Amino acid sequence: MIAKWWSADHFIFEEYKTATSGLGIYRILFAAYILFVILPTQLWVTNFPDSFFNPPLGLTLFFTGFPGAAFFRVANGLAILAAVCLLFGYRTRIASTGIALLLFVCNSWAYSFGKIDHDIPLIFIPLIMQFAGWGDSYSMDARRHDANDQAEKKTTAWPIALMALIVGLAMMTAAVPKAGSGWLDPHSHAVRAWLLYNHFVTGRSDWFSGHLLRIDSWVPWKLFDYATVLIEASFLLAVTRRSAFRVVCAFACFLHLGIAVMMEIAFVGNILAYAACFEWSALESRAGGLLHLWNGLLDRISAPWVLGSGAAMAFIYLRFGNPLQLPQEWDPIGVLICVVSAVAAAVFLITTLRSWLRTPAATPSSCSIPSPHGATHR
Repeated sequence: MIAKWWSADHFIFEEYKTATSGLGIYRILFAAYILFVILPTQLWVTNFPDSFFNPPLGLTLFFTGFPGAAFFRVANGLAILAAVCLLFGYRTRIASTGIALLLFVCNSWAYSFGKIDHDIPLIFIPLIMQFAGWGDSYSMDARRHDANDQAEKKTTAWPIALMALIVGLAMMTAAVPKAGSGWLDPHSHAVRAWLLYNHFVTGRSDWFSGHLLRIDSWVPWKLFDYATVLIEASFLLAVTRRSAFRVVCAFACFLHLGIAVMMEIAFVGNILAYAACFEWSALESRAGGLLHLWNGLLDRISAPWVLGSGAAMAFIYLRFGNPLQLPQEWDPIGVLICVVSAVAAAVFLITTLRSWLRTPAATPSSCSIPSPHGATHR
């Protein structure tokens, strides 16, 4: 007999159920990252002539050159307004769809140079999570509808399951080419080759990578190769169990921290996608005071205040720039997020291991054995 959690219905509708309060916290953190770190974006595109225009198959294939600077200013202004609305949970579904589409449009022109970055999670996260109910708690929408007992409400589970499945498939597409191109070959060192390339060719060199390159033993380098392929392949294998998927996400946070400190590449979008599957409502017991203040703020602000704040931020960003977007070749905020996520992952894994060790094993004396006569013996 197939276990209940192996059924498709259980995976889609039950396995990833969570409290709306947790997704409300997740929405706030996601919107804050987009608003204070990402936006405005792709304003540099218009600094290049149309001779650089080399679009892949997509939206920009129907154009012959770059739009004017006014196009990107309007698109970024609307994106900033949508991010502010998403932060406060005002018209959450419209804001979620708007920020996703506006980021997609701006990125399409940036990708028309031929280089595609790994920030697609920032687009599909709001598109999917709006259906999960991340606007039903700690939001103006929830306060407006007088939602009672929000912490006990359950989200719609299928969008979170879909998010996990997309992450699993995406990571498997990274694992399969690695497995077939020498990463599992005991005589090759793929991670070391990439580190050498980044250190001496692309110029992404730092103190950490310089010291790592001094390691001559093949054992740690081969372990790095095997661990990378194993972690990336494990996402899809563990997707049917939320508990197992969380463990894989935690180990992936260590992987991304290593990439961030060795190659100065911070995959924050991936970390935000993993975060959708964690139980953020656990923070309520530790940050209850801040969340109470947040709800108090939501009771005092109005729609004109939110829209006015978004317009004001758009003007400041587009006129003076975002002060958190530092003019540096590397991403210090992204690296910091990788560090914090790795620390949180370590705490999660330790807590999970302790819970497993504390779980009492079944003993023969506790098992009921039916007798041939129908009586039950213990």
